[in-house]
Amino acid sequence: MWVSARRIARDAMTKWVRLVWARRVYQMREAQAGYAPDPDWSKVPKFDDLVLLAFGPHGIIRDKNHPIYRDLIGAAAKKADDDGTDL
Repeated sequence: MWVSARRIARDAMTKWVRLVWARRVYQMREAQAGYAPDPDWSKVPKFDDLVLLAFGPHGIIRDKNHPIYRDLIGAAAKKADDDGTDL
């Protein structure tokens, strides 16, 4: 099942398609000629830039010192002089 979806995703990099579930596999339906210009993925920002745009610089949890992570595990708020190491 995922093999057919991956094949269709690969084709979707160069033309407009629709992924359709048919019985036990995905099938591809191509858009009619003139539907839209061919996809130009070079204009789409890199994935990391999209994540940063969506969550902002402080919305991404990168380590155990992030305030949201510390709050979820019940750790005390990090002080300005706290280097994150527990003694």
